[in-house]
Amino acid sequence: MPQLEAVAGEIGAAGGLADVLPWDLAGPDPAGLVTACLQRHGRVDVLVHAAGNQVRKPLFDYTAGDFDALVAVHLRAAFLLAQAAGRGMAARGGGAIVFVGSLTSERLGLPGTAGYAAAKSGLLGLMRTFAVALAPYGVRVKGVPERYVVAIGVQSHMGLDVPVADRTQGSMALLDGLIEAPGSHLHSFRRLWEDRSRPEPRTSAPRYVIPELIW
Repeated sequence: MPQLEAVAGEIGAAGGLADVLPWDLAGPDPAGLVTACLQRHGRVDVLVHAAGNQVRKPLFDYTAGDFDALVAVHLRAAFLLAQAAGRGMAARGGGAIVFVGSLTSERLGLPGTAGYAAAKSGLLGLMRTFAVALAPYGVRVKGVPERYVVAIGVQSHMGLDVPVADRTQGSMALLDGLIEAPGSHLHSFRRLWEDRSRPEPRTSAPRYVIPELIW
């Protein structure tokens, strides 16, 4: 919460307007967040589902609870939020919905990420279905599938101590470090990084998400 308030303060200092509204997307009513936003602001023009959690375990140690916890945030909440926000967008004849995916959505299989990869891959099917369903109403739906997101706690999760003062530069520095570090789970994917015929992994910093809202 303090970090959210700090970001909101930075936005306000730059002349923008930000409203902090924490919500448990793994709870029984993820769509309640849309309802709360409507009560405060009257409408939702853009929805970006970028929330996430992670459980990294060997395949045979995964439990049903681990799997369900990941699907709840990455996929179930995405569906319910987009359904709730999309209803108002369709009624007004316009809006944009973006689902933030992962390198595991369609390209890579990483050890210990069975539930995460399944949920993130499911986002692609969800995105396509919503895109077709909402297109007649002028609502744009798109996925951002190939990004490496560096969030709070990810550095320690990866076993690296990389300060992220600037999220974009820090994310790229961390990704470079993971690729170069022998034994890291991305080291074996060096060829993917160096193959210029494919899109380079990028962060989900605003400068990459925003273009998806205005395509």
